[in-house]
Amino acid sequence: MSTSAVPNLQQATDYGLSKLNLLSPTNGTVNLKPYLVELNYYEDIYNNTISGKIVISDAVGVILMSSLKGSELIELEFVKGTGGNSISTGNKVFNIFSVSERQFDISHNYETYVINFCTEDLMLSEQYRISKSYPKPMLISDMVVDILDNILQTGTSYDVEQTTRTYNFVLPNKKIFETINWLASYAIPSKNSSGADMLFFENANGYHFKSLQTLYNQTPLFTYFYNPKNILNDANKTNLQPDNIYRLEVLNNFDTFDAIMKGTFSSRLITFDPLRRKRDVKDFDYKKYSSSAKVLNKSNDPIYNLTYRNRFGKTLNDAPPPILDAGALRLMITNTGTQQEKYV
Repeated sequence: MSTSAVPNLQQATDYGLSKLNLLSPTNGTVNLKPYLVELNYYEDIYNNTISGKIVISDAVGVILMSSLKGSELIELEFVKGTGGNSISTGNKVFNIFSVSERQFDISHNYETYVINFCTEDLMLSEQYRISKSYPKPMLISDMVVDILDNILQTGTSYDVEQTTRTYNFVLPNKKIFETINWLASYAIPSKNSSGADMLFFENANGYHFKSLQTLYNQTPLFTYFYNPKNILNDANKTNLQPDNIYRLEVLNNFDTFDAIMKGTFSSRLITFDPLRRKRDVKDFDYKKYSSSAKVLNKSNDPIYNLTYRNRFGKTLNDAPPPILDAGALRLMITNTGTQQEKYV
């Protein structure tokens, strides 16, 4: 997200809510701000669209008057930071897809519930599929633009990073976002990286089709610390009022055995063309890739970079010894070289 979209941002709670409306076909526009208990707004580089939850304390029967049945919209506008532009304008509305966690309090005559919403494009992606071919070789980035403009017909702006290598694909009747994610697994950015690490996600500035390497090269907006507040730490030179992390949770730790089985360090891809009766072997060497790719946290500590070697004198990042093949083996049918053969 650009710095202009998040001016003076200090904490996740620094926002001003200017609009929170329920748009109902049966009851028109209902202002939900007086009944708001909690607002959760999610942007995630590993999720394709924006989503969120609104916790409502309802003592006047809004849920009954509006007859919520899944076709309603949420109009949301708030300012992230102080004195900045809204990061979600009133021109963009979100679709309500469920109402959950309804709890009644008879003694106080009210109920609480959660309104779950998402971008309309996600609803359309789940509703329709793509069955389309690209007979002429195209960049994957151009295919993504074509899907957004001509198939999804989204009104949301987008920033698509240009890829390298052209393909002529047949899109195999997948859902819209599923198709884009499938294309991302083949895409290689034209700059900053030698690896296939493209992501497709939405934030307040629109859709982004970017590589992790490009995201890593962005200038950080803030540095956060996980330590007690109001304590001066000479190691990180923080002030007495640092931007602290409220809660830290490690979702995944390393699993070397799992990585070996998935071919993270080395793998072999064997492709076979039944028409030409030819095969091709491609080896993936993690050490070769990691030496040319950008990394988020690179350590120059010689002790940190030391590692044990196995009985063949190899580390996990080394190619296998000559007498053995890579552990992870994949076999695929292909027609990659068909156009280069004169007799086909």
